[in-house]
Amino acid sequence: MSVGPEAFRIKIGSTSELRYMIGKEIMKMIIAITKIIEAKAANIAVETEYGKLRVKDFAKHVEGQGLNMSDDPSSWPDDFEEDWE
Repeated sequence: MSVGPEAFRIKIGSTSELRYMIGKEIMKMIIAITKIIEAKAANIAVETEYGKLRVKDFAKHVEGQGLNMSDDPSSWPDDFEEDWE
């Protein structure tokens, strides 16, 4: 029984076998990265939808308190303009 670095060497038959092994590992990495990107895109879509629902809920709550949260900026008071009058 040999002890040392020689005991841990992996024998590979040829460079084509090494290329095949590396290619196989690269394909696994590409698949894993693709899955990560798909999961992140799905997460972003869910977070965006959640954010939209929160804004709608907030606007509904604020309007229930008597404030108007319309999209028309002309209905909002212009504090800067009032200060200059």
